[in-house]
Amino acid sequence: DGHVDGTSGTSGTPATAKDGAKDDAKNTTTNAAAAEAATRDPASRAVRRATAWYDEMRARGVLPDRDTFRLLIDVCGQSGRAADLARAERFFNHLTRQHCAELAAAGVHPDADIFNAMLIALAKADPSPPPPPSSQSPPALSKAGACAASKLDRADAYLAEMQERGIDPTCETFNAMLMACANSSVVPSARTGHEDGGNATPAADAADDVRLLRAEEYWDNMRALGVQCNEITLSALIRLCKTVKSGGNGNGNGDSRVVRAARVARAVELAEECSSDL
Repeated sequence: DGHVDGTSGTSGTPATAKDGAKDDAKNTTTNAAAAEAATRDPASRAVRRATAWYDEMRARGVLPDRDTFRLLIDVCGQSGRAADLARAERFFNHLTRQHCAELAAAGVHPDADIFNAMLIALAKADPSPPPPPSSQSPPALSKAGACAASKLDRADAYLAEMQERGIDPTCETFNAMLMACANSSVVPSARTGHEDGGNATPAADAADDVRLLRAEEYWDNMRALGVQCNEITLSALIRLCKTVKSGGNGNGNGDSRVVRAARVARAVELAEECSSDL
């Protein structure tokens, strides 16, 4: 077993019943330290401190609980950096894969809060380019469109795993996924100018199409499952209206104004549907 950052380390064993009270106290202290790191320190320092606490916790043989992992994922998700998202995913994997048997034996299981924390971290993260396609891969989306699709594919995968485990998605689940659509902005080279009114490129328009289609799917699924929306849902959809508002100069560097107007109009329709459901 290794540390979260990839360095070597020794995994501890679950606390015995005799030492349960002592280890519970250590666990509470570690959780409090992670919470403090998330709220008081700059993001990069918070991630380092929380990771160090987790590594020490494992080295001392203290078994983390559900709150430990939720707090760790929250800390990593606050920075919005791709590197910290990767750390959040490693913490998630420690709970759901690497140490799942050990933790499950102690009654520690992933729940909706854990998945929601992971989805929120993903929604906040900066987009990162997907891996280059293999020579056998069929023609795919533009780089910007693929970046948006890659991020949302990961959100889909978390939702699928959540449901496979028998965990019902909540309003917070869908809010995070809708916010991922709104925040899956394109790579800098794909769009020129500012978010509102800058020139659009074909790559930017492809990403906007991907994000709008996924948002429609998530909104439809949310309603089909009878999950009640809230003000945060509406906020995410309003932001989507703004971020799919690609500019353009009408000379072929992007979709036509009619297509862009239709895209924005559909995003507005989603927001209006949400508003009427509140």
